[in-house]
Amino acid sequence: MNTLLMNVISKMGERKLNMDYDSYNCVYPFKYNSPECSIIIDNLNGSIKGQHNIASIYLGFDNSNVLNSGRLESLLKIQLMSNPLEFLKILLDKGDVAIDNEEGTLTMSTIITRLNIKLEVDPDSLLPKKAVVQESDFLLGDTNFEVVYGNWVQVNDVKYPTEITHLFRNQALRKEVLSNIELNPEINEDTFTPLETDVPNLYNIVDAKKGMLFSQWYQRMFYMNLTLDQSLFPAFVLENVNLSQFNLRNQYVGENIKIIGRPDVSVWSVAIKTDRGIYIVDSPISPSWSRSIINAAKEAFPEDNVVGVIPTHVHGTHFSGIRELSSEVSDIYVGSGSASFVDEVLMSDHTLVPDTFSSNNSNPMIHTIENKILIDGGEIEAYVLKTQNYPTNPHSEDLVVVYVPEYKALIQADFYYAGIAENIFKGLTASPFSEEVKQSLKSRAQFLLSFIQEKKLDVENVIGVHGGLTTMDELVSVSNY
Repeated sequence: MNTLLMNVISKMGERKLNMDYDSYNCVYPFKYNSPECSIIIDNLNGSIKGQHNIASIYLGFDNSNVLNSGRLESLLKIQLMSNPLEFLKILLDKGDVAIDNEEGTLTMSTIITRLNIKLEVDPDSLLPKKAVVQESDFLLGDTNFEVVYGNWVQVNDVKYPTEITHLFRNQALRKEVLSNIELNPEINEDTFTPLETDVPNLYNIVDAKKGMLFSQWYQRMFYMNLTLDQSLFPAFVLENVNLSQFNLRNQYVGENIKIIGRPDVSVWSVAIKTDRGIYIVDSPISPSWSRSIINAAKEAFPEDNVVGVIPTHVHGTHFSGIRELSSEVSDIYVGSGSASFVDEVLMSDHTLVPDTFSSNNSNPMIHTIENKILIDGGEIEAYVLKTQNYPTNPHSEDLVVVYVPEYKALIQADFYYAGIAENIFKGLTASPFSEEVKQSLKSRAQFLLSFIQEKKLDVENVIGVHGGLTTMDELVSVSNY
């Protein structure tokens, strides 16, 4: 569980927010402690500075940056839902409150049709119980996001909750414990002045609405160290990109296999051409990023159609674009333990934000992988890496590993990190991994090496969905650390 300590100052009803992180103890994907990060929002402008993700912590990219309009709006929306006093003040100021005495709710409309936030009130204490909104999710479509209030205390003449729980589909995303609550504190004049950045802030209404509609997605990405404050169009076949400035090797593997991504987006994909067509490994991050990957794959293999997708697992960073891929393909290959979730995702209602899959008649077949499956006569082999047997990082019960015999290439995700992670391991970046992280990566490399040996796979190229291409020699080197 990642934990953080922060000071939050908001000016109620005026879209002003200052979030100052004193510490951020991260356990996933690597253990580290981030000493500082600052987010400042003043209405349509925002900045973020400090160590808040892998790039800023290990690569030194901690200068002040513009806060993307999507994440700006998601933060303001979540802060509003987390602060019942501000919620009530805005409702009173707006004057167009929809009150349902029978349900005990007050409803706030937004600039987006159907995106209404309800404040539920306890009939006995008359205190707010929770804020509820039906927003959209890239995988599960129309779904509830709730912020629940608990343990109210008296602050001067006002009651305020000190325990706040964020729920997505009734599962806790985040729990907050508040202390040192002050009302009307003295603040500096520049408290809500965003920091200067190298590029101007350009508020984008399309991104902004996406932040409002998918606020819990932005929250989850941020706390998984993926700060996606950039456009996700386009993606590139990375062998055509000069990566030497990042101290990365060329990503060429072979004529029928292409690594697709972008240096500033940390989750990539792989396109494999067989006699039947194109197969794509993983559908990462979001529909827009997955569409970018589809487009790049089609440009790489212009005579072929995308016929199949092979998700390594169903965690959001690797799977959130599955409906976009499913609008193109006829076959999905997935670990057997995840098949029911894939079916749920494909059957889910996306009426608030209709997606591509909602509007076509695609009906891909789901193929389950128990241990091993051969695709297109063995041009592609897919295995289940049983990481539940790995004691310190089981991660996923059916992590799929893809092997392409023609190029002696093994493709995997979230178990061995290639590329930039290897540079951090070797001390070639602004900050190195701690010894604890190095020992963890050594253990993972040994586990993956044992799998390769057990399956008698002839591997020369190891491809990480995080980090891209590396070699068996590098994998062996880390395992021998």
